[in-house]
Amino acid sequence: MPVIIFTDLVELPKIELLKVHCLLIHYLSDLLF
Repeated sequence: MPVIIFTDLVELPKIELLKVHCLLIHYLSDLLF
């Protein structure tokens, strides 16, 4: 059970970082093009 909670804690920030990364890419591409 603790392992599942730990993996959730690790995976969630990864997903959030991916979201932020995608947003940054869209924002930068809008600025460039």
